[in-house]
Amino acid sequence: MYYTEHNRVCLFAKKAQKNIAPQHFSLKQWIAVFLSLFWLRWLLLLIVYIIFIGFNKKDTSLIINETNIAYTFNISPLFILVPLGLAGTLICCITVFIFLPKVYRSMFLVAGITGSIVTLLLWFKLVGTLLLPHE
Repeated sequence: MYYTEHNRVCLFAKKAQKNIAPQHFSLKQWIAVFLSLFWLRWLLLLIVYIIFIGFNKKDTSLIINETNIAYTFNISPLFILVPLGLAGTLICCITVFIFLPKVYRSMFLVAGITGSIVTLLLWFKLVGTLLLPHE
């Protein structure tokens, strides 16, 4: 049988549809996914802090709670951000590789990373500055 480009696309779509067929996703798994999204914050803050320090060489203009807490106790913000970032990485890896079915993994990673970045930008640039103005 001669396959046209249209037939190939249809076969690919049918095959992809079988792979994305809904699987049983328990309440325990949904709760684990939801709670693990909160841990993405510390992983993203660690990455942002390291990138920010790499470009600016000083961290006084990066206003996040973790740096304020660290300065209050006269320690480096990395003493707070590294353990929290590693814990967030561990928790997200456990969620992705143990709780999530394989068909949802890539969607979770893309949605989690995108959501974390968008939320961080919205909070620091729009909502946070309106609700909690900084001097």
